Amino acid sequence: MVYGQAYVEGCTEMPGEPCTGLIAELGYGTGVDTTSFTWIDAVYNTSFTPEPGSENNDEFQASLTVSVAGTYSYAYRFSMDGTEWLLCDLDGSDNGFQPDQLGSLEVGTTVRTIDRCNLEWPAATTTVATVPTEPIYGRVHVAGCTDAGSFCTGVLAQVGHGDPSVDPSTSPSSYTWADASYNAGHTSDDDDEYSAAVTPAADGTFAYAYRFSGDAGESWTYCDLDGSTGGFQVDQMGDLTVGTKTIGWCNLQYPPSTTTSAGTPTEEIYGRVYCAGCTDGAAYCGGILAEVGFGTSTDPSAFSYTRASYNPGHTTDDNDEYSSTLTPTSSGAYSYAYRFSGDAGASWTYCDTTGSSDGYDPADAGSLTVP
Repeated sequence: MVYGQAYVEGCTEMPGEPCTGLIAELGYGTGVDTTSFTWIDAVYNTSFTPEPGSENNDEFQASLTVSVAGTYSYAYRFSMDGTEWLLCDLDGSDNGFQPDQLGSLEVGTTVRTIDRCNLEWPAATTTVATVPTEPIYGRVHVAGCTDAGSFCTGVLAQVGHGDPSVDPSTSPSSYTWADASYNAGHTSDDDDEYSAAVTPAADGTFAYAYRFSGDAGESWTYCDLDGSTGGFQVDQMGDLTVGTKTIGWCNLQYPPSTTTSAGTPTEEIYGRVYCAGCTDGAAYCGGILAEVGFGTSTDPSAFSYTRASYNPGHTTDDNDEYSSTLTPTSSGAYSYAYRFSGDAGASWTYCDTTGSSDGYDPADAGSLTVP
């Protein structure tokens, strides 16, 4: 806090009561010209304990937040009408305002040491050109700062995307970087978590990674899926597929029915999808979103859905296979189904146990029992 005092005859003499109409401001700037200062409101100090000779003064207080490192000057000013101001320096206004009696403020750059970081989730995602992806998460550890259970200031976080054959740690300008925001909901470990979406401008196959800085962007630590401790590796970046895929066919593969208890995940539930020219053979077809959902409605769009993961072990046909679990929170009888999207979730194809060729039929949905 920076403090200033003022005397107004017949107004500030009442102890513990502010002088009505007295306005106080604290200002700062890079020189001595106070007309270019940035001024902020100061508030009456209700805890003011006068020293001898200042019993008839009112005291005000304010703190300064400066975003750029450097050397600054500061001063107080007071007014009764907001138009005419009396400038006040360290030795008071009786001898006039003197530039060499300004306060001095040194603003340094907070330097944080990035101990480790990683690209947390997802390992792969899809979208269409000009549409933001789902949130991409990264985590960072700064000893003595992120492990204090609160937000560690002074850290910059960015997620970038670009050519998957290019190493962003050696060629950062080749990637497009987006600022990430602190995720206050993450409290499960000693890391701080950040999230951001990327918005690719064109269709194609891209990679993405996180980077963190503790010195205002002067240097960066680059983070892949297995973390920065082992160094940055191109093959550990996230996979981003941009473009529209046409869902030719899909189904709920297995099981046709299952049972679990409330709050307990089901067994793995599998679904398959076919996209001509993409899922053929044993290769992974990027650009497809897969979800499994459950509910009591006959309309599968009203189900509660969970993202499913690609199963690389399935290579016996021209379909790609996905799997996930469902976790119901209450007892009941539910239906479940798969759905797939080739346009980043703008549209969905719903799939029952007999496949999507004849449309979705509630009678062919999976059956989930929760006793």
